[in-house]
Amino acid sequence: DIAYAYRQLSRALHPDKNPDLDKAQAAFHRLSEASEELRQGLQEQRNALKLIVGVMGGTATEMMLERPQEALFAEACRLLCAVCGIVTEGEVSHVAQARAQIKFQRSSRMFYSCHMQTLMSEWFEKTHLLDLYASVPIR
Repeated sequence: DIAYAYRQLSRALHPDKNPDLDKAQAAFHRLSEASEELRQGLQEQRNALKLIVGVMGGTATEMMLERPQEALFAEACRLLCAVCGIVTEGEVSHVAQARAQIKFQRSSRMFYSCHMQTLMSEWFEKTHLLDLYASVPIR
């Protein structure tokens, strides 16, 4: 969609097609910068999506990567759901924690082939996931 819109507008704004307009060069330059910024934002979203899905043991599909906004939101929520389901909140008895872990393992299709210990290690011992949730693609 970005490429199509860029092509259409660049044809209309190109300085060679508008030699009598002084602002054509500046408008074309602004269009090029805006297009590059949009492409860069999409690439950042794709990279974030790949990271989140990869942490849960999955692989981002071509369909997910084509328009990553919706898939990124869904997968970010899925990852948070997994973490919250495993960790629980406050003081939780060992029996309740064991039930949560069993439930997580049984719902492995929902979380791809995610291993609980790997996910907890990625979440609590490394900073890249928390940094990702604070980054522009997720916000």
